[in-house]
Amino acid sequence: MTQEDHVLVLKRLRKAVELNLRELHHAKSQRPISTVAWVARNLLELSIWVEYCKSSQERAKRFSEDSARDALGMLDIPSEGFSGDQTFNFRAERERLIEQAKQLGMENPDDSFLRVSKAAEELGQKQKDEFINANKLFSKFAHPTAVAVMDFVPAEAIKHFKKEFYKAGLSYGNNALAQIDSFK
Repeated sequence: MTQEDHVLVLKRLRKAVELNLRELHHAKSQRPISTVAWVARNLLELSIWVEYCKSSQERAKRFSEDSARDALGMLDIPSEGFSGDQTFNFRAERERLIEQAKQLGMENPDDSFLRVSKAAEELGQKQKDEFINANKLFSKFAHPTAVAVMDFVPAEAIKHFKKEFYKAGLSYGNNALAQIDSFK
């Protein structure tokens, strides 16, 4: 990966962080706690990816190549029952993309993508622990878990969680932008 490609990865991450920060600001006053938790979790993940990609060209290359692995993974499902379009075959499209990735010089496009939790672990114990704990908390409200659906948490506590999720998401997003800005 060239320096120019490395910068491009960080620019694309910046765009994603900025989009999620806008969504977070909107969600704070206009959406339920599930949306604030979901966007805060996105910003947590993006902060890990920014730190991971910023740390080396090799890691930025891995993240960039994982975009192809993500596409291949999502197509590794049977077409029957999911798509009403009989002319499109998920697995055939997946095989076509594997060949295209190989022609573009990507080694092992069929490997699994790197999970954000693994990237956090590679960054260090502090990042790993923070990711695990924050992701766990955000996920309890971002997904329709029993705690989110059954209104187990009192309304006053929900207001507090929403405010804290907003502050955490803002912190993750601003930290990610600062890391990108400090890249040389």
